[in-house]
Amino acid sequence: MKIARFSRIGFILAAAGSAVGLGNIWKFPYIAGEYGGGAFVLIYLFTVLIIGFSIMIAEMLIGYLGRKDGVTCFEDLAPTHKHLWKLGGFQGLAGLFIMIFYSVVIGWIFNYIVTSIFYLPANVKEAENTFNAMLHSGVWTQLFYHSLAFIWITYVLTKGIKGGIEKMNMVLMPTLMIILLGMFAYATTLDSFSQAVDFMFTPDWSKIDSNAFVTAVGHAFFTLSLGMGAIMTYSASMEKGSNLVTNAFWVVFLDTAIAIVAGLMLFTFLYQYGSGPAKGPGLVFISLPAAFLRWELLEIFLPFYFL
Repeated sequence: MKIARFSRIGFILAAAGSAVGLGNIWKFPYIAGEYGGGAFVLIYLFTVLIIGFSIMIAEMLIGYLGRKDGVTCFEDLAPTHKHLWKLGGFQGLAGLFIMIFYSVVIGWIFNYIVTSIFYLPANVKEAENTFNAMLHSGVWTQLFYHSLAFIWITYVLTKGIKGGIEKMNMVLMPTLMIILLGMFAYATTLDSFSQAVDFMFTPDWSKIDSNAFVTAVGHAFFTLSLGMGAIMTYSASMEKGSNLVTNAFWVVFLDTAIAIVAGLMLFTFLYQYGSGPAKGPGLVFISLPAAFLRWELLEIFLPFYFL
């Protein structure tokens, strides 16, 4: 029986799709500004290249050589004490917990895609009230959209490597890049673009301390999906003869580039339309929708922003 394998581009897009996520959109831009802008970006890039890139290659190698699930890969490849090494495969539980969190947020996004078609917040306060109402009183609405997210995720997984994960990423990742680059191109035409560049890249070494280094390492692990078995699992379905170093480079490059482009684009809009830097859900579901209200053709582009 022939086992389905990722194509080279399919693996890169699937791994990048796992790496690119909320950490790029609502965490990296804010912590970059919080920890000295350009100073933190330099530290983060160093962390990604020296630590993140190396660990990604190691995880890819384990999956590529093992060709099985995470637990069995550790057990089969361990030279001694195999029964103990297999415990390392249970890092996959982290992926389960993250999926529980992401499925809720995907439900929020489905909700906001529909909401943005029919309703637009007039200001930050109104956007905040809408978000809080969804969290605290829209229980059945949340359950409905969370169920849609869960059903969609389950359906994709049941289709397997080629028919599900790769096929979905071959559509979604290029779509994400087109939308992001289009919005970034528009952002460069705004007066506030230079202010966003200063916020993210002007180095302020006075804000760099030990916490900045710990944050950089932690964010590198989170945003590259390291230590949770995802990269290892994808690598088990990589084509034979694949260049692990090259594939790892492209995943790290796409993830880091999207984080920087997204940060510049998002904060350009925030500064242009009178909102300050925010973090977490407040950035995605409160500050930006209110800021985009003043953007021409908002009714057309806001649903694509949530995509």
